[in-house]
Amino acid sequence: MASGWMTRLMSSGTEGTLALGLALGHELGIFDVIMASPEPMTSQEIAEKGKLKERYLREWLGCMVAGEVIQANRGNPERYYIAEDHKGALEGMGIAGRLFAAYAVRYDAVKACFRQDGPAGLSHSDYPDVFSVFHVMREASATDTIDNILNAVPGLAAKLGEGIDVVDFGCGTGVLVLEMAKRFPSSRFHGSDISSQGISIALKHLAQTQLTNATFSQDDLLSLPEHLHGKYDWALTYDVIHDLSEPLKALNEIALCLKPDGLYVMGDLHTPKDRCGIAGDDSSMGLYGLSMFLCLPASAGEGGALGPGAAWSKEEAHALIAQSRLELVQSASRQPYFAYHICKKRSTAQQ
Repeated sequence: MASGWMTRLMSSGTEGTLALGLALGHELGIFDVIMASPEPMTSQEIAEKGKLKERYLREWLGCMVAGEVIQANRGNPERYYIAEDHKGALEGMGIAGRLFAAYAVRYDAVKACFRQDGPAGLSHSDYPDVFSVFHVMREASATDTIDNILNAVPGLAAKLGEGIDVVDFGCGTGVLVLEMAKRFPSSRFHGSDISSQGISIALKHLAQTQLTNATFSQDDLLSLPEHLHGKYDWALTYDVIHDLSEPLKALNEIALCLKPDGLYVMGDLHTPKDRCGIAGDDSSMGLYGLSMFLCLPASAGEGGALGPGAAWSKEEAHALIAQSRLELVQSASRQPYFAYHICKKRSTAQQ
């Protein structure tokens, strides 16, 4: 009889297959087709509705039934449906599957990065599909993310309601900027990112709104333009600092952009500092995997050094802040693997 860890090891391949199947169901719209139907559907009906090849679809349906994602009624032919209590979870799981698919695309390139004579890292621009995954992830969690930030920073919601200047460094496709601009029309929001593709997507979505209090620009967080210096009441980075080749330099650049009484909030992922204590910790395993396939390679992708990675600890973040022109006010966390580090500028005498 196989032990628990052996059973888990043996199931890793099948679970990975299921994750890729979830990604296909999400991206091809198969889940949407099935959920939109009031009655169970045959494979041919699903294929016609989704403009898909029925034979490929039939293998996918078998995978999803075996994985208990969708259900099948016996018959000739079988009819497929999604249980009501499964529908709410499928969107999030589809996004997770798409992230796993992004790992798979990078597999050979990341393998090369491991070798001493291999490349230092990979650029996100070489794998542009990852931006669509990040965008969907941000959209799915934007409301909760903003609520969590407001709960973590006392008095911030009131200031945003009155009207302040805000910047989101590493804004990606601009989801948080646009959501905050919509929620707080009296404040002014700016999104900055090094990726031309991310900013292009952000500007496209901005053009589809009536917002007049949101702007975007392409900038390097390690060397920000002087016109941003001393401009902001609140600066934010969300899932950014761990990706950078020179995180200390980035924090010092952010400090330059704050007003004298401005605040900076670093929202970032973390795992426990004690590596010997994470055995059986699925969340830590997932963050180390994220770091291995996406974060570390991206940090060195443009010739830089390897960054902290998504699996760094809160203690490492605190040590980094202590070296910078910022002073940690407090760290707040409602989740064990994520924290908001609230900082202010050090006084001139402290720097």
